[in-house]
Amino acid sequence: MNQKIADFPSKVMYHKKLRSHKSVASHLLDDLPNTSAEDDDEAEEVLRTPVVFIDTAGSEYFERVEGDHEEGSRCNENEAMVVKKYITRLVCLGRSPSHIHSEYFALGWFWCASHPDSRHNTVSFP
Repeated sequence: MNQKIADFPSKVMYHKKLRSHKSVASHLLDDLPNTSAEDDDEAEEVLRTPVVFIDTAGSEYFERVEGDHEEGSRCNENEAMVVKKYITRLVCLGRSPSHIHSEYFALGWFWCASHPDSRHNTVSFP
């Protein structure tokens, strides 16, 4: 995994001891075959950025709780749509749905129905 992706779990969960192997530490989508952007700005924003955080604070995207009131599973369909839009952009740039992973569980509602070969349990690009 790219070192910039590994930095967060390394600091939060592994006492800064998690290190990426040198063969993948600087790995980017731009390095993969069959991936191309229309212009350099798009390539920089999407293919040369190893991790993306999308701030939805203040967007009035409300969570829904399924199950027991406070103990239930939480989901946010509007945030899932933001993720779906980004993943659709990756597919348009040449990534196969089977190579796209997302930690956003609710994304499965929107993505996996039309792309049964995709997985949605981790953030990783082979």
